[in-house]
Amino acid sequence: MKFINNFWLKANKNDIDVFVEKIGEGTPDVLSSEKIKNKDKPIKLKVVSHGEFYDFYYLTHNSGWGKLCGDVDAHYLSTASSFGFTGTTIGKYAVRR
Repeated sequence: MKFINNFWLKANKNDIDVFVEKIGEGTPDVLSSEKIKNKDKPIKLKVVSHGEFYDFYYLTHNSGWGKLCGDVDAHYLSTASSFGFTGTTIGKYAVRR
């Protein structure tokens, strides 16, 4: 089974949802989420790799780095498990709806 971990910011009318979801076969599974009330302030995101596991963090204007989700298994991204795929892509992606 193939999976993708997504680290999202979703702006709503009055707040922002920060969440990590795992997408595989079927419905996405939200691993962790937080609601940030002041959407007009900057938010930073950080992903830290520990071998086969990732930690996901966010930073708001009035707090230090908060761990949203830790020890997320990403072994399926290794070359041995991913049919020759040799890396992980982490980058920004934005859409407007």
